[in-house]
Amino acid sequence: MASRVLHLAVLEELMKDIPVKDKNRFRLGGILPDAYNPNVPKSDSHLKIYVCGKSKKTYDLDGYLSLYGGEMDDDLYIGYYLHLIQDLVFRELVYDKYQWNPAIPGNVERLHNDYRLMNAYVIKKYGVKNDIQMISNLKKEKLYSLYPFEAEVFLNDLTRDFQEEAVGESFFFTEAMADEFVTLATENCRKELQALKEGKHYVDAYERSWLMKPFSLLKTTQNTRDLGGYRTKDGTLTKEGKLLH
Repeated sequence: MASRVLHLAVLEELMKDIPVKDKNRFRLGGILPDAYNPNVPKSDSHLKIYVCGKSKKTYDLDGYLSLYGGEMDDDLYIGYYLHLIQDLVFRELVYDKYQWNPAIPGNVERLHNDYRLMNAYVIKKYGVKNDIQMISNLKKEKLYSLYPFEAEVFLNDLTRDFQEEAVGESFFFTEAMADEFVTLATENCRKELQALKEGKHYVDAYERSWLMKPFSLLKTTQNTRDLGGYRTKDGTLTKEGKLLH
């Protein structure tokens, strides 16, 4: 997904237009989902869920709001939510439009090197700052029940993004693509925040889910599918493992 520097660039653009009471909490929340703990699956911090009979995957935006909707006046929780929006935009842009293939051996490492090459450009253009302070009571935050973040290690890695002098040429991800992502992600985040005020979504995570390899639940049949994860008329999702077709 998008690098932490790119996420911070989007937040800087958003803060030009939206009121933010605590910029430190906003910035920290905006990169916190990527503060992975090596002992816990990465997907847990992004609330990834299967939909459409496990044929597609997406980020559970409604699930996040059901857990932390009461905290959405807190910039830490707003920033976290917007990170998920940005990753949906990144996937559509890089995987769909530009046909990025992470399954090719070495491609993930090459993309990460492109990020390192791109950092200085993004930091300068969007005024990204390396001044995020760890909040002393992070483990007491409700968010910590979602995932045991390795936030201090992650912030140390962020410091290296500002200090590292990467060399070489980009393999795939260009400055133009970085700018395109920041523009699209900022627009989607801004419109989503406005829609939330009206009790709606601008970003429909269900409709913007991405295709997974289809599989059968029953190995003895060739076309059995779980009908869980499909949206019903009232907007809820059918439960997994309850109805087979």
